[in-house]
Amino acid sequence: MAGLGRAPAGFDLSRCSDNVYNDWIGAQIRADLSGWVAPGDPELAAELVRVDASLSHRGDGVHGAVLIAAWGAAIALGRRLAESRQGAAAIHERYAGLSPIYTLNNLALVVWALLSNSDDFDAAIGEVVATGCDTDCNGATVGALWALQGKPVPDHWTAPWNGRVGVSLAGTAELQLDELVSRTLAVARSLPG
Repeated sequence: MAGLGRAPAGFDLSRCSDNVYNDWIGAQIRADLSGWVAPGDPELAAELVRVDASLSHRGDGVHGAVLIAAWGAAIALGRRLAESRQGAAAIHERYAGLSPIYTLNNLALVVWALLSNSDDFDAAIGEVVATGCDTDCNGATVGALWALQGKPVPDHWTAPWNGRVGVSLAGTAELQLDELVSRTLAVARSLPG
C-alpha cells in the first residue's frame, strides 16, 4: 500500500508510464488491505487504494482495486452485497472474451462467488477457483471478503497453517498470522477517521 494513500515524496503519479497490463488484475490483488484498515469507511479505503493502484495500473485496473477496497471497508457497515449481483453478471457477459487476468472478468467472478454462495465458504472458494481466470488471486479475495463479514472459515482451511503465513518479503519467508493481524490493526488505528 503506497504510503497509506500518498505517493512517495517527490513522486509524480502522472509520470508513471502506461503499459499493456494497465487493465489487468495486479492492482486488485493488492487492494484487500486498504479495505481492512478502513473498516466502515469505504471512501477512505478507495482513496488509499487509488494511489497504490495508480502506481502500476490505469482505467479498469484502478477501478477494480477501488471496488474491492471499498467493498471490504463497507462490509463493516453491514451493507448488502446482493445489490451487486445483476451488475456483476452484466460485466461478466460483456467482457467474456478478455484475458484471464483482466480486472473486469475476475471482479465479476469474485462478486458472483460471494453472492451465489453466501452461506457456504467451501462452495464460494471452490466455484471461484473452478471458473478459471486468475484463480489464486480470486480465491484469496473471496476468502478475505468472506472473513471480513464475520463468517466462519472452516477449520480444514486454517488448521494446516498452524498460525503461519508464507510471505514474499526480503529476508522473510514466513510470519505468524497473529502478527500480521496486529500490524493491520495498527495501520487501521493510525489512519484518520
